[in-house]
Amino acid sequence: MSVDDLTKVDFDGAIVRVKDRTYRHDVSVAAYGSGKILLVKPTGYLGNNWRLPQGAVMDFLRPDVEIELKDASDDAKVVMKLLKALVGCMEVGEVRKTGNYHIDFEEDARELSDAQATGKVFHGKVIDMYLAEMLCEESRLVKGARIKDIRMVAPPDIDKYNLSIQEAVALKAVLKTYCIDY
Repeated sequence: MSVDDLTKVDFDGAIVRVKDRTYRHDVSVAAYGSGKILLVKPTGYLGNNWRLPQGAVMDFLRPDVEIELKDASDDAKVVMKLLKALVGCMEVGEVRKTGNYHIDFEEDARELSDAQATGKVFHGKVIDMYLAEMLCEESRLVKGARIKDIRMVAPPDIDKYNLSIQEAVALKAVLKTYCIDY
């Protein structure tokens, strides 16, 4: 899939169709604090799948999951909902939408990548990415219902956590663009 293809997508809830392929539409946050980046290990996946906190767009844009915060931007509300659901933290400073990236699941690994958690099989994910300053103390983070483990990781150690290639490239680009030491 090329960048040009992403401009021709049809959104249908949490699903993105690009030509004849179906992608899940997710939101992801590169949350940083105290010189570290937040990584989570979700439940329902096989293998050692560490990733940035993420979830289906529709889970965090629904009005019935509204967070009562005056003067918070829509982007900040999306990030706060995601972090609250996954790690129990909604205290954030500056939030920026940094763009999107996509992950194509390999044909033979598709069921390992997504189907266990969602019950559906997608060709990959289109992910709207945010960068957020996380203000909660690491000791206050708690595992949400969908999380096996939480780690705050120094940027030079991120490669040890086996993020997907596309996610690692997107994260490194965001950290470099916004001058967060990597």
